[in-house]
Order: sequence, then C-alpha cells, then structure tokens
Amino acid sequence: MLFTDTKYSFGEKDSRSNNTIYSYVNHPDRNIVATGTHWDDLSAGEIGETILNDVTRMKQASIDALHYGPWMLYIPTNYETVLDKD
Repeated sequence: MLFTDTKYSFGEKDSRSNNTIYSYVNHPDRNIVATGTHWDDLSAGEIGETILNDVTRMKQASIDALHYGPWMLYIPTNYETVLDKD
C-alpha cells in the first residue's frame, strides 16, 4: 500500500472533503526531487557519491518545505553497502 499508485477511499468525507488514503507515490503534498541518473547506472561515475548527492537534495527539499525529520529512506539491499563506503 505504501508504494502503489492506488488511492483508497473509505466511508464518508471528513470536514475537509477527504476520505482518501494515499501512498508515498501519489500523495498530493509530497516533495518530488528528480535524480539525474538511475542509481545503478555505472556510466554516471561514482555510484555512492551520486546516491549521497541525491539524498542530500531530497533532505534539503524536505527542510525547505518546513519538514525537519526524522526521515526514512527505503533503499534496496544492494545499495546499503555502497552507501556504507561514504
């Protein structure tokens, strides 16, 4: 449910006309940060540095929107050891 593009609506709408449960993918108030390359693109140079730069930009977008953490980053297991090098 967290990573689907499906919206779930239940029952009557609340005082703000909402009755929808959104995912991380389709929430209307999410911060979108575009990455320059896919993290597994070896032609992009140092993978760990690319990931670190992207995550830093994601964190800054959150701070700019007055969300100061804590944050949760979901990554595939094979990126875990790459990030450990940084």
